Amino acid sequence: GLPVATEGCVVISSNTEIHAIVNLISPTSSSSIIYSGRKSFGAGVRYAPKISRSWQNKTTEFEEYLRAAKVEKVTDLPIGVTRPKRARLAPGGPVSSFAWKPIRPGMQSGYFESYKSEVGAYELDKLLGLNMVPVVVERRVDNDLGAAVMWIEEVRSWETVLPLPKPATWEFQLARMKLFDDLIGNSDRNKGNLLVDADWHIFLIDHSRAFVTDSKLPQELQNIDRRLWTQMLALDEAGLKTT
Repeated sequence: GLPVATEGCVVISSNTEIHAIVNLISPTSSSSIIYSGRKSFGAGVRYAPKISRSWQNKTTEFEEYLRAAKVEKVTDLPIGVTRPKRARLAPGGPVSSFAWKPIRPGMQSGYFESYKSEVGAYELDKLLGLNMVPVVVERRVDNDLGAAVMWIEEVRSWETVLPLPKPATWEFQLARMKLFDDLIGNSDRNKGNLLVDADWHIFLIDHSRAFVTDSKLPQELQNIDRRLWTQMLALDEAGLKTT
């Protein structure tokens, strides 16, 4: 069977170095593979990454604001095959702008795309407790219906972080990302829709091509997060309709 990743943990060694560990355990064996990274701290200090995901534990507040906030300006973005726009909001709120994607459901350039897939990916992320997909809501801008995707500030591109040394939690996050992409049938994961903040949280954007009927899994799985896998198995149609 595929190895299963447990939650990350920290262990303080005798020389005051902290080893952040992601333990990958086979569901049918007691054997394990350990990915470890080190960072020096003062004696007795436990390391915990700062929470930079501003919407965490405030999703209702952020969703309501994105739905109702006044849009002051909409500009074209020079990136993205779906031609998204950036909508800037009145100052003073929890969100300064959002990516605006009024993509009507249908075939575009050989792919089925829909703004509703953006909303669905966020709702599933929220249901599973991933906190990897920024807040997305359905709303209208100038009478057009679409997806408003929270614009995350102060993040780095995949290409920027690729050559840098990674924390021990990196592989754990990638394993969760791949499992999530397989769940939603997202074949469009690429370096342009992955963002990384200063605390090495990976954020997933651009899901307009997800939730298709192709039976082929888009991601090849090497490791599986046991908790996420269990949560996915617990999903049912009634619960999803409620969400």
